[in-house]
Amino acid sequence: MYNEESLKKLGIYDLRKLLRSMGGTPGNKKVSELVDEILKIQKGEIVPTHNAKGRKAKSTVGEVLYKKDVKDGKKGGKSDSVKGIFDPLDDGSGLIYTDDYNMNQSVFVSKTIVCDYGLEKGDYIVGVCEKDGEDKNFLKYMQKINDVVANKFQRLDFYDGYEAVYPDKMLNLGNNGDMSLRLVDLFAPIGLGQRSVIVGGKKEGKTTLLNSILTQAKIADPEVYTIALLFAARPEDVAMYKKLSKPDQVAYVSTDEPESRFIGVAELVLTTAKRLVDSGKKVILAVDSLSYLYKIYADVSSGGKAEAARLIKKFIMSAKNTEGRGNLGIVCTFARTCEIIEEVEEIANNVINLTTDYNIDVFPLIDAVNSETVNDFYLRSKEESNFAKTLKRKILKGEIKYTDVISALEKTDTNAQFIADFNANFGK
Repeated sequence: MYNEESLKKLGIYDLRKLLRSMGGTPGNKKVSELVDEILKIQKGEIVPTHNAKGRKAKSTVGEVLYKKDVKDGKKGGKSDSVKGIFDPLDDGSGLIYTDDYNMNQSVFVSKTIVCDYGLEKGDYIVGVCEKDGEDKNFLKYMQKINDVVANKFQRLDFYDGYEAVYPDKMLNLGNNGDMSLRLVDLFAPIGLGQRSVIVGGKKEGKTTLLNSILTQAKIADPEVYTIALLFAARPEDVAMYKKLSKPDQVAYVSTDEPESRFIGVAELVLTTAKRLVDSGKKVILAVDSLSYLYKIYADVSSGGKAEAARLIKKFIMSAKNTEGRGNLGIVCTFARTCEIIEEVEEIANNVINLTTDYNIDVFPLIDAVNSETVNDFYLRSKEESNFAKTLKRKILKGEIKYTDVISALEKTDTNAQFIADFNANFGK
């Protein structure tokens, strides 16, 4: 979403264009008036007189019929709530894929509704559906688009055109006392809009850590919208994510499904995440595991492994923080043995390596020396950033044992207390 400061940097022509795209009428308004109206539309204080296409806003045919049925006490066909992802068809209509991105279960969306709301591929829809005479589901009434009430929905911009800035709001994940997350906060902090890669071998806890991060992210910032994307998922893994981290959306593909579904779900989920950011949301997309998707791309791509590597890097590079709008963070797991792991680590701005090299009763255990966040001083104070670098250097040189660091952390409730105690005992 835009803030007042970012809007004032725009010229009057761009402000007029933006207000018009939100359904407002620029007329002869001054810069201050344009800025004020844009902000009020964003907050829902003003309902635009036009829709995103420039026509006067109106209820869809389905909405009119639905409200009339309610008023007249008519039930009509059986109505059910529906939520899912919109995918357009060539004739201007579209489908909503429901039930965890199951493309075999869908709800038809008429051209009228698609046009009235300016729906785009990947929009997350909540509404009411009903069966027609042929027992097929169709959308009758729109309630929400990308988590925004339908009659207040305005598409502000398109994600791919946003300028990326370094993540500047840290998610304090370790506030619950979880030692693995406290180590993440200390040595490789994660912020909103981060490109984060969790690297590890078998049974080193990649999935466990990803689930913990997703769970605590929602607690650290309740406004965060979370999505879990699971490849080659076991039923118990899916159940674990739903039960523990309670994502807003869960999409999964099991090993017995065709390769085309892996790719279709991956691309649709990523598009959905972008559409949510278009509506000003702070989104975290957790992917387990992206190295499995690389194998799928390598198998089906005509360009082989080189093209597969390009597609995976493009996927990760979709994550970005923006100034004055929403942001999309991607946190994904990657097998250490994957042949493109070095390329992936180069484009990530947060790398968390796991290890089992130490006799420490912490699982998953973060490899402090080989985990880092690029320009972490945007997320926390330079003093904290420098402390972490100094501590890593002391561990690497053998001046202090990592086991002693863990022991000292366990004696304190917070990382701030640990840093204060450490500086008092060992000097800065």
